[in-house]
Amino acid sequence: MPVHPMSLFAWKEIQETLSPKRQKVFNCIIEHGPMTDVQIADRLNWPINQVTGRRGELVNFGHVQSSGIFINKDTRKPNTIWRGMLWPTVE
Repeated sequence: MPVHPMSLFAWKEIQETLSPKRQKVFNCIIEHGPMTDVQIADRLNWPINQVTGRRGELVNFGHVQSSGIFINKDTRKPNTIWRGMLWPTVE
């Protein structure tokens, strides 16, 4: 699917404001679609505590938001699914 030029512009603008670790987490979510913290940690091969901190910062900046809940089949606990925001949300 082609990338909308404004999405590409937004992605580049966001990249300029993020630390390298935040960039990696953000890019992982954008490139691989909505994911849980566990999935991000697995994909990046990072400890979960490195992911949750960076993802939390991205949420605070408005670059990532919750898009649902997934029940982890191993722990049987709910995990939040996160998605990247390339467009500002209007409420």
